[in-house]
Amino acid sequence: MSFVASCSKNAVPEDLTGPVQFFFNGTIGNNDINYQAGENNYFLNTYFQDAGATDVLKMFGSFEDKTDSTADYLRFQFYGYDSVNNDFVQTNVFDDRDVFSYSQDSTQVTSGVLELKFDAINLFGSTHNWDFGDGSPAATAATVNHIYTTTSSVNVTLASTMPLTNCSESVTNTIDLSNLQTCQVQFDVAPQGTALDSFNYLATTGFNNYDWRINGIPLQIDTPEIGQMYNDSIRREVQLIASKLGGTCSSTWNAVITPTVNAACFAGFKYTIMQQPTTITSARPSFKTCIITYRKDGVVYSSFKNDGSDQSKRVVFSINGSSAYENNAVGQKTMRMNGTVNTFLYNQNNPNDSVPIVSSQISLAVAHP
Repeated sequence: MSFVASCSKNAVPEDLTGPVQFFFNGTIGNNDINYQAGENNYFLNTYFQDAGATDVLKMFGSFEDKTDSTADYLRFQFYGYDSVNNDFVQTNVFDDRDVFSYSQDSTQVTSGVLELKFDAINLFGSTHNWDFGDGSPAATAATVNHIYTTTSSVNVTLASTMPLTNCSESVTNTIDLSNLQTCQVQFDVAPQGTALDSFNYLATTGFNNYDWRINGIPLQIDTPEIGQMYNDSIRREVQLIASKLGGTCSSTWNAVITPTVNAACFAGFKYTIMQQPTTITSARPSFKTCIITYRKDGVVYSSFKNDGSDQSKRVVFSINGSSAYENNAVGQKTMRMNGTVNTFLYNQNNPNDSVPIVSSQISLAVAHP
């Protein structure tokens, strides 16, 4: 944290503080609270606080006894922008009526798209029709790329026709787009030789249990890769149910085959992840927010809950008007504003302990560079 500017009025005898310039008349909890200050007994400060990639401007005005660090106080702190975007503080920060709460939670920003490439079993000039399960138009190539705008599960259906044997088959697989890397199984159908009577099934690795089934009958083979040879032309529905220990996830994949060249008929596909969105989690920006802090008998209450919850949509201060106040003796600027408050203050050591703060008579000033 680096302090680049601060200012406060010189202490003078109480009878020389001048006419009241700043005040808070309202209630905190069940108590009537009245603070009044002249030019020389009101504390202002400003500095840039390091927030990682940029510094954040903090500006505050405070009703407090500058000679007693343990005394009660009522402080209004406003956040501006980073150090390069504060040339017009009044326009950028104090011209909005509603000032929202500072919040300690995190935000997520997602960029990029989810793109999958689908490959169908493609033999003897077969034709294909894809339904990607998201309401998008169908596709007809053997290999197609598709971009999803959802992260839910989709039912992808492939219908394949083989003119050589005058047959058609279809297969549907449910793909959990939110768990492609962690809990989604699939398998590739790899014909062995030109007779089309022998096949290898190659599944996704990383699962603890593999339950292969042909026409609903378990094969009792618990490996990600199996080989099968057939001496008939019976239609077979091949299914794999893969799971991880502890029941953390289970996933199913299907294909349909009828072996031998004279009766060959297939419907099966696999996918490849081409692109995935990237999500960046970071602390919620504090720009254009407010913190009201009240210390009473050593207990500190603030206008945000110290529990990491999202409070960014809660108004804590309403500005009725703002204006440039003065340049002080060392050239630092101040902003004056009046407004209202109707919110809650939370014990910083116990977010379940709160008190209301209400006032329609507030006149403040804050310093800024």
